[in-house]
Amino acid sequence: AALGPTGVGGSVVASALGEVLCSADAEPQLLVCDIDLDTARKARETVAVMHNRSGLAHRGRAQSRT
Repeated sequence: AALGPTGVGGSVVASALGEVLCSADAEPQLLVCDIDLDTARKARETVAVMHNRSGLAHRGRAQSRT
């Protein structure tokens, strides 16, 4: 049997500082992991490119109807 594309899969969830928190292989998977919000806040304060991004994460976000 012919092999399909090999440039897919291998997704990761990374911390704000680039640490890989969990990863997937080439098979279909759902990645679920805990993230440290304090680390994300600290990264926003110390990594210049992230310092001004706080509003972007909320733009277009779905709102709860409750």
